[in-house]
Amino acid sequence: MRLIWIFLRLPLIGATIAVISTPPKSAELVRLRSLESIDRKQIFTSTSRNSTGFPRLPTNVVPNYYVLHLDVALKSFSYTGIVTINVDVLEKTKTIKLHSKDTEMVWVTVADGGGLMDSAYYRRGPVLVIVTKKPLMKGPATIQMKFRGKISRTELTGFYASSYNNYYEVNRDGSEFVALTQFEPTGARTTFPCFDEPGLKARFDLKINVDSDYPVDILSNMPSWYDQNSTTVDKTFRRTKWFQPTPVMSTYLLAFAIGRFECLKSHSSDGTPVRVCTRPGESSKARLSLDATVAAFDYFTDLFGVENGIRKVDVLAVPRFSAGAMENWGLITGRQSIFAPYLDHLDTYKKHLLINIVAHEVVHFWFGNLVTMKWWEQLWIKEATSSYFETPFAMNFVPEEDQKRFTSDSVLNEG
Repeated sequence: MRLIWIFLRLPLIGATIAVISTPPKSAELVRLRSLESIDRKQIFTSTSRNSTGFPRLPTNVVPNYYVLHLDVALKSFSYTGIVTINVDVLEKTKTIKLHSKDTEMVWVTVADGGGLMDSAYYRRGPVLVIVTKKPLMKGPATIQMKFRGKISRTELTGFYASSYNNYYEVNRDGSEFVALTQFEPTGARTTFPCFDEPGLKARFDLKINVDSDYPVDILSNMPSWYDQNSTTVDKTFRRTKWFQPTPVMSTYLLAFAIGRFECLKSHSSDGTPVRVCTRPGESSKARLSLDATVAAFDYFTDLFGVENGIRKVDVLAVPRFSAGAMENWGLITGRQSIFAPYLDHLDTYKKHLLINIVAHEVVHFWFGNLVTMKWWEQLWIKEATSSYFETPFAMNFVPEEDQKRFTSDSVLNEG
């Protein structure tokens, strides 16, 4: 992820799924069930801590596959979801801990090889604690949860709305906006229950249904294998997309965006589709971003000699974004002012800034996405590596003297 400050340009250092389609009849009572038969000490036991003292999830239960289905109502800025998580139980336990924040839990079920288990759940801060009456034995298990959430109209993290017409506020006046995600570092847990740590990697199988007052598209990390448009009796537009499973990756790299987009298209030398998407009518401003993305993907694929497992590259320019850009695997997101700038404002410095940011995010496909730090205290490794490699690419893409001048000016500005 590249941070861009107003006055400074700073690199950031710092299995098979058992899907339960409907809950058991007693599932609505799970959250209300008396815990008399369950040891309360299991619920209130604190999470483990790393060397820096930050709370960590225990490693007795780890995820390997998510099936996430979301039903999104853009008009009400709300959504409901069901997430099914296939996990590996590494030690006999009655307790499962994962992250969940800012969403309303409807029901939770746990199943192992013997079927559904009696369980209860409890929140402690951002941690959701699930306690089973009988212990889970070592081996595979499945957690399924139904939840409700809101699309934020004020924050720039988690699942939020970015207006095309009002930069600072998204109103309910029918004006168009893009609803998108920004999960690094801990935004995923505010959108759906998950094991929200960088070292707890898994594959993600994502399906999204959207109801809207106008036709929209849905983007995510991977290409879709199912896509359907329909219109309801009350003239609501409905779009459904089911995406191909992702490579094994961290929760902070999962991304999706909903809105009306216009895309410039190309492809890399190995045939990987590459697009830069903007709001309708703005795609002509994204030609340099497209050329730089294709060139960067080719350059680093050849340089590193390792396939990164992604099947397409989209770059999405949005009005409001907390950082300069974000390296979501297959769906880079970032500021409209960077990826689709007004051409009469595109001076030499801004051209080089765009090229360096594109390179920085593409390098992350290998350093950060494919190879990932276990915890945030190693964040500097992926950011420093991406900052290092962006410069030789830029020197290859633009005249060397221009890039040296840009690098020198950037260092002086940072000082």
